[in-house]
Amino acid sequence: FGKKDLIWIIAPWTWKKIPRYFLKSKKVLCTIHHIDEDKFDHEQENEFKVRDKYVDHYHTISNKTYHQLKQITKKPITEIPWWVNQNIWFDINDKQYIYDKFRLPEDKYLIGSFQRDTEGYDLKSPKLSKGPDRLIENIMEIQAIKKNVLVILAGKRRQYVIEKREKKDLSVSFIGKSKTTIQIIAISMLIL
Repeated sequence: FGKKDLIWIIAPWTWKKIPRYFLKSKKVLCTIHHIDEDKFDHEQENEFKVRDKYVDHYHTISNKTYHQLKQITKKPITEIPWWVNQNIWFDINDKQYIYDKFRLPEDKYLIGSFQRDTEGYDLKSPKLSKGPDRLIENIMEIQAIKKNVLVILAGKRRQYVIEKREKKDLSVSFIGKSKTTIQIIAISMLIL
């Protein structure tokens, strides 16, 4: 931290690992990804209030969270989606390599998802703030129109969607949680 002028708390639950001296002596930006209102109990509210004393500015990625934050802090809030530059188009020179590497069928309509969908405490309960229920609904709607749908899952805590594939007769391929971000992005670009 020494010579830096700004501390960015990109994962709010990690703020307690930063020495208070730095929080008091630097500008502090804090990203709030989402607020689960049904989980925002007295304990979480108190933690927010304590952290809020050190935060100079908030960042959020969604309009809903922006409005939730406006109700609980007087600090400035900026809403910017995650590093999105829609003027950049990604191109894959060798799509065949990706199809081969992940054994993806070329005749399928691919839907990619790498957002965790299950709570960490029991690996059974859906993490509804991430929208896995909506993902399943959307997949079902697309599958009703296109019969050759294949959902490609990557990342950690995908148990909710994996369980639903059996109950809803979804075609899902789980490529694993150890895949690198670059590989996941490559698959996503292939899907585009």
